[in-house]
Amino acid sequence: MSAGFGRRRTTEAIIVHHTVTSTGGDYIAIWRRISADHLAQGYGGIAYHIGINPDGTAFQLADYDSWRAHIEGQNDRYFGLALLGDFTDLIPTADQLEAARRSLLKLREKYGPIPVLGHKEAALLTSPTACPGATWEVWKPLLDML
Repeated sequence: MSAGFGRRRTTEAIIVHHTVTSTGGDYIAIWRRISADHLAQGYGGIAYHIGINPDGTAFQLADYDSWRAHIEGQNDRYFGLALLGDFTDLIPTADQLEAARRSLLKLREKYGPIPVLGHKEAALLTSPTACPGATWEVWKPLLDML
């Protein structure tokens, strides 16, 4: 099965990502570039289910129950939420965090009280990552302030 096609067999956690992209300019154009890059890598489409812009706009990027290519070897059981930006040194905007909290509330209504993990917390040992950035431990608790 190609990455990005089919249905997830279960939803065990929500995986948070950062796009490691600039946040200046046209957000739609940035998401289109991300999608084109993912297609070029053979992902079968954009890798995430939800995208959140710095202005707090959250939107569905893919069918919520589809399999997306956002976490190697585990796409059939995890939901992917991506915040536009690079959180290596910065944290997401207050608007992004609020939109992420609202999205997480809705997702937990749909899937139950599943955990929220950074990509690096769920990545396999064979595919380590710094995603969603070095500041994740600072802003992760802010997502649970529902």
